[in-house]
This record gives sequence, structure tokens and C-alpha cells, in this order.
Amino acid sequence: MTFAYPLGLLGLLGLPVVLVLHLFRERRRRAAVSHLGLWNFLEAEVRGSRPRRIPITLLLLLDLLLALLLALAWARPQLALALPPQRARHLVILLDVSTSMLAQDAAPTRFAQAQGRAAELLQGLPPGGAATLVTFGTGAQVIADTRQSGLQETLAALDALQAGETGGDLRAALALGLARRDPDLPLEFHVLTDRSLADYRLAEEAPFPHPLRWHFFGGEADNQALVDLSVRLLPEGGMQVLARAANYAGQTAGRRLLLELDGDAVEEAALSIPPRSAAAQVWSLDRQAEVVSVRLAGSDALPADDQAWRPTRSGGGAQVLLVADDPQPLQRALEALPGISLRVVSPEDYSPSTPAGLTVLRGFLPERLPAGRVLVFDPPSTARAVEPGTPLQFPVPDERLAGVDFNGVRWERAYELPPSLAGLTPLVLAGGQPLLAAGQAGSSQVVAVLADLGRGNFTRHPAFPVLVANLVFAPGQGLLPETLYTGQPLPLPAEAQAPLLRLTPAGAGSTVTGAQSVTFNSGRPAQWDDTLQPGVYTLTIDGLPGGPVTQQVGVNAGAAVESDLQARPWTGSVQGDAGGRGGVLPGGEGESQERTLDLSPLLLGLALFIFLWEAWLAWRP
Repeated sequence: MTFAYPLGLLGLLGLPVVLVLHLFRERRRRAAVSHLGLWNFLEAEVRGSRPRRIPITLLLLLDLLLALLLALAWARPQLALALPPQRARHLVILLDVSTSMLAQDAAPTRFAQAQGRAAELLQGLPPGGAATLVTFGTGAQVIADTRQSGLQETLAALDALQAGETGGDLRAALALGLARRDPDLPLEFHVLTDRSLADYRLAEEAPFPHPLRWHFFGGEADNQALVDLSVRLLPEGGMQVLARAANYAGQTAGRRLLLELDGDAVEEAALSIPPRSAAAQVWSLDRQAEVVSVRLAGSDALPADDQAWRPTRSGGGAQVLLVADDPQPLQRALEALPGISLRVVSPEDYSPSTPAGLTVLRGFLPERLPAGRVLVFDPPSTARAVEPGTPLQFPVPDERLAGVDFNGVRWERAYELPPSLAGLTPLVLAGGQPLLAAGQAGSSQVVAVLADLGRGNFTRHPAFPVLVANLVFAPGQGLLPETLYTGQPLPLPAEAQAPLLRLTPAGAGSTVTGAQSVTFNSGRPAQWDDTLQPGVYTLTIDGLPGGPVTQQVGVNAGAAVESDLQARPWTGSVQGDAGGRGGVLPGGEGESQERTLDLSPLLLGLALFIFLWEAWLAWRP
């Protein structure tokens, strides 16, 4: 028991005052007798002071009890009562694994504190209850469920989690939690996040139909981040590097930028970044490198976004091989695409063993198509005229045609599919004649553009470069992107393109990250999801006749949605505290674990009853 106003206990000094008043109140009693001689057996009169006994009477006891009750009521005693064990329920714990949760304004990080709070919720699960652990960041994922894996396995899965994804898909996490609900148990959601959650507008929408408790970690923190790094290779052998840093603080920040080429520091520059703004630094260099990196010297709340990487692919990036006697205008269209290394050879110099991630053939078909991805233009076959104004048909929806507008294109004529490509599926038809077809031919993934590039205005129409770009960067089959944000999936080449694939994550071999190279053969996934560690990821394709081919991707953490650690404007509508104990979204109901009982009203009521009883005793006839 505690006291809200401990000074009120000074009222206990009234107890001896009540006792003294009762002692003074004692009087000698008169008695009528027939003769004083009857009292001769008494001792002689004792003069002077003599000790008095405390007059133990009912009125004295009532007065003392009344004073005691009033003094205690003045001190406002508070009694913490543990509630009886809660009824079984289904807890859905939604844990934010975005990069902002790595901020160090909460020791050691916001995410570490959130993990600890999630563990408390799991360990406090009432008997007969269930818990589902869901993470949300780039997407949402169910990590564990006590109904399948048990409590200890769920705690182990929680402990193994890492933060570092980009985004906060809370809606998807809520949907996963609803899908996993136990129909026999009441449902309760706990959201463990920080106040910089991008999906803050969820609080402005209709109340969630189930109790939704918020646990906030960290507060507002000043932070600077590298948000952009671009490299332009110069024809004479040099390159230009542009780095842009953002300041998410309310005051100007001075930071030093360090430029590294292939891991070696080569340049340094001082940068003054205005508040809530960005500043850029440009370097012109007379050399090239395979990987360019820029780092912000010093420290801030989120170290993960203080460095950015960008491969230049000059040392062996995604290779495109163009085989043609007349490479134009394909060569111009391919050279305009970012992030590829183009090599042009004539049909006489072509060898099937030439390594390439993508082979482009114009006016030529080898006896055996190369394994992997192949684009065919102007195949050696019969050409037929296309009547002007013939409407186009698109029998099969295909993402490779996204953004391509053929209005205004004059085709004039188109080639027939050669016998070796007869199994391709038409994607674009003009009067029943294929203009574009795609499909599998042996171990090759082939797209054939059958429109004659030498006739009509197709190569001069805006649709031509857009279509070439779409075919080169085909969804799920394109060349690797130069950069990704942490947590975004890294697409893996198909087995036909890369028979033997080795992935080396950022920090591989380091005792800190523990990352190791992974080799993929058959049955590989379409993408690699473990990209939480910023740095350079390297894909090495082995098993090609011409030797291994290396491609690199820079994975960076400088997304504005994560690096801005200022609180979003939702904090007025959502209750919760930075200690992670939890709050309730309007429309939901929370359950507390203990109740504090104020005893003052009870004591005052009892004191009033005793006062009335004493008055009745004193004034009764």
C-alpha cells in the first residue's frame, strides 16, 4: 500500500490529544452514605498528585478510532490490487522491422527494446491463450504462432529477428493477423513501432474492430542520410560521381563526405546541409572503378544510412551481346539503357561460347540458340506486307508491352516465324500476322520482334526505345538493378540464364554480420530476400562456356521514409508512451494488468458512521 499524500499522516498526532482530553475529563463521583464511620477501614487520605489510570471507555475507543481514520483518509492510501488471471485470448503481435527501428536514441536500439516488450507479451500469455508474431516492413510476414510452434520456439524466432527493411506495410500485417485469428478466443492486437511509422494515417481511418494497442519506442531524433549516389562513366576513361545528403534536423548540419573507389578512400569534402533540406557534392575523376562508395563521417542517430554504394559495372556487369551485320539502330537503343555492358560482333565472329546475360540477334540465327535470354530481330525468313491501317490485336496480356503506344507506327512488312521458333506465342498481331512473339525454345527464353526494322517508321517512333527497354528489363527476367533499398528483394537469374549461380552478400566472411556465400543450382528461388545488410551484393554466374560472369548490386538504407526520424503528425490521435508499455487507439479497448484502489472514500465513510454512533451514545436519554 502507498500514500498519495504522505504528509497527511501528521494527523496521527491527534491520537495523544484525544487521550489527554479524556484524562482531564475524568471527575470524582459523589455517593450518599448513612454514616462516615462505615468508611473507617479505608486508608488515610493521600494528599498530593497520584497516578491516574487511562479511562478505558467505549467513547475513548471510538474517539481514537475516529482520529485514526481521518488521519489515514487525509494521507490518501492507495492499494495496488492484482487482477485475477485474465481470460484466454489471442494476441497478435505486430513488430516493426523497418530501418528506422535501428535508431540508437533508445538504448541500444528501438528494435531491441521492441523485441524485449514482445517477449514480455508472449511470456505473459494467459493459460489457454494463443499468440501470433507478425513482422511488417517492406511487406508483412507471419514469423511464428504458438498454436503450431509453441511458446519457446516463438520466443526463439523473435530473438532471431533483425530490422532493416524499407517501408511499413502495417495494413498487410493487420490483414495477416485477422486471417490467423482463433474463432474461439477474443482477438487483441499489439503494434510495436516508433513514432516515425510511414503508415500513420491508419489512425485517421475507421476504428479497428478489435482492441489495438500501440507501443512506441524512441522519440524524435536528428539524423542525416545519404539519399542518392549516381555515377556517370566518361568516354575518355574517367567518371563523375554525384552524392546527395539530406538533413532531417531542425538546424544546419555540417558533415564530411568521404569518397571511396573499390574500398580505397580517394577524396574528401565538407558539406553544409540546411535544415530539413538536402545538399549535393560532385567529384570529377580521371579513373574508373567497379564500386563507388560515399560515407558521411561522424555519427548520428541512425548509422545505417550514413553510407551508400553503387557499382559502375565497368569491371564486368550485366553483359549484352549484339550480333548483327547492321547493328544500328539497335545499338543506339541498347547503349541508352543504364547499367549494361554492350558488346557488338558480326555473325562471322559470333561464338556460342561467348558469355552474355542477354544475346540480341538481328538478321541472323545460329544453328543452336545460346542458353538463357535471346532477343531476335529481323529473323532470316519470308517477309510479308502489312496493310496500312491494319488494327493490332493483343491476344495475351504481357507486362513487356506496358507503356508501349503503337499508335502512328507504319509497319509495311513483317517476317514469318522461322521453323526453329514456331512454338513461340504471338503477343502482337496485325491482321493475323505476328509482329511480336515470345516463348521457350529449348534452353533459351526467346522474344522475336518480327516487324522489319528497315521498313516503315518503327525505329523512329517513340514506341521503339520503350519496347527495347521493356524487353531488356523484362519483369522477373531482366538485368539486375544497380541499387536497391535494404529489405527489397534481389531478383535472381533463371536457371536457363545462369546454370550455376553464387551469391555473395554484403559483409560475407565478416565475424560481425556472419554472412556467407550461397550457391544455387536447380530449384532456386526467384529472388533473394535477405538484403537487410547494406553494402554490395555480388552474383557470379558459373558454368558458361566463356567463363564466369559477375554482376553487382548496391543495397543502401538511405530511403527518406526511414531516415526521417521525426514523429509523424498522428501522435495527437493515438495514445501510447515512448516506454513501450502501450496505449489504445480510439475505438479499441485495452486491458490493464493491475488496478489501484483509493481507500480514502472508504475511510471517510467509516469515520462518518463512527461519529454518528458516538453521538447517539453521548446524547441518548
